[in-house]
Amino acid sequence: MNDPDDVTAILAELRRRGDGARPPASAASLERLGAALDAAVPAPILALYRAFDGTPPSGSSLPMRLLSVDEAVALRASTRSWVPAIAGLRFFFTDGQSGLAGVAVSGPVAGTVATAIQGRPSYAPRFRSAARFLTALLELDEDDDWEEMRFDYPATRADAIDEAVDEAADDALVQRLERWTAGGPDARAHRVACLLAVVPPSQAGRLVAHVDDPDDQLADAACAHLGKLGFAAAVPRLLDVAFGDRGVPAGAAVGALMTIGKPAIAPTLARLASGPVSNARAAASILDRAGVDVREHEGRWQYREGEKAAWRAIPEREA
Repeated sequence: MNDPDDVTAILAELRRRGDGARPPASAASLERLGAALDAAVPAPILALYRAFDGTPPSGSSLPMRLLSVDEAVALRASTRSWVPAIAGLRFFFTDGQSGLAGVAVSGPVAGTVATAIQGRPSYAPRFRSAARFLTALLELDEDDDWEEMRFDYPATRADAIDEAVDEAADDALVQRLERWTAGGPDARAHRVACLLAVVPPSQAGRLVAHVDDPDDQLADAACAHLGKLGFAAAVPRLLDVAFGDRGVPAGAAVGALMTIGKPAIAPTLARLASGPVSNARAAASILDRAGVDVREHEGRWQYREGEKAAWRAIPEREA
């Protein structure tokens, strides 16, 4: 199995391109960097700095460059105010504007790489390792947009380098996230965001429990993600949320059911047959998107199961 921290070949390519022309960082500089990070310098980043102390702004052949030790120390000081400690992120790469890439040095996703744009940051993993990030970066040219990289996450198997290794690593990562018990809203938000990123579509069932998360934003994100995946097995739980009394996730659940489409028809009709729902218009929207005839007639929403079928009122609870 390949060592995920091995950057030997990457270093050779960076030198060939001229990105690694600076002399190595000194032992004293690296000690100062570790102190500023409040953590050990990640092994692949340490290997880069022991080879060259970053790439100057005018000397990079890539859309992102390795910061010098001095720049990384200064950036760590400035990002403390907007990067939550729970994310464990330390940034080492920049696009020279607002784009950054960093390695998680603690927590269940330690060793993964996240990207962030100042002002709209995201802390969920985008790459399994620094080596994977650098490999994807080396596929681009200087004038390319770094957001065009082949990201490992959100999870997909389409461009896996070693599918068996990737799946095993991802499963271990998901298990660590599921076992993670750190408390507080920041920890819960980070855990759910990471799960939404790294759980592969084939295991989307692991996300269903989060559609009614106590945090509206997290519930919204989980609903939207399952809808995007077209995960039909989530329909019963999404219907519970759609006809619940929490506005934000209810709207997101309706949107997810509309995206899922036809697989939502039978469960929605069964729910209507069992009694009134909280929002007839939402039920009509779900059915309409799935191809069922709906209409608003004399102030009430109705549906029919075929052109010759009789119209039926969608039962709605009194407000």
